[in-house]
Amino acid sequence: MSKAFTREADDAPEPRGPVTPNSAWSAESRHSLTPDGALARRAELDQLQHLELPRLLEAEPTEETLARRRTTEQRIALLQSVLRSATVVLPPADRELVAFGAEVLVRDPQGITTTYRIVGPSEVDLDRDWINAASPIARVLLGARRGDTVHCRFPAGVQALTIASVHYPVPPPAQEPPALPPSPDPARLRPWHRQ
Repeated sequence: MSKAFTREADDAPEPRGPVTPNSAWSAESRHSLTPDGALARRAELDQLQHLELPRLLEAEPTEETLARRRTTEQRIALLQSVLRSATVVLPPADRELVAFGAEVLVRDPQGITTTYRIVGPSEVDLDRDWINAASPIARVLLGARRGDTVHCRFPAGVQALTIASVHYPVPPPAQEPPALPPSPDPARLRPWHRQ
């Protein structure tokens, strides 16, 4: 591209600082993981790399196993990319402050309670009310404290939500990974494409 179409600031590298637990949503946070989210992705990656993929490599090369191998390899590449670019965000020292990773119990004016967990994009699970930190609900909750009332826009209109509690899940202690089966003998692997 011609230098005529760039700004001087375009040549400067983007600043990349740590994501602090008390910071509101930022561009850095799009690559954030909770500690237990990072552990879960690492465990899934290990399982796919050391158990599932070797099993598929040794299997008869049918259309189904070839498709499953491609899917497994794509998932491995995605998990590697997520883990390589992610920042694990620890809970803040002030446990009554809503920050990334918090489980927030809110109560609406009718007394109905909902617990949201504020997570990164790769951890979102709407069935469990795990919401992206960039979502409108999360942005309203971030930075609030237990006892605060926030106003959130829903399709039915603006609704007041009172923060009843803030909790930060503690990830399980690191454990030794299970023993992995021996790597497959390359001489025993079947070729994927017939010669």
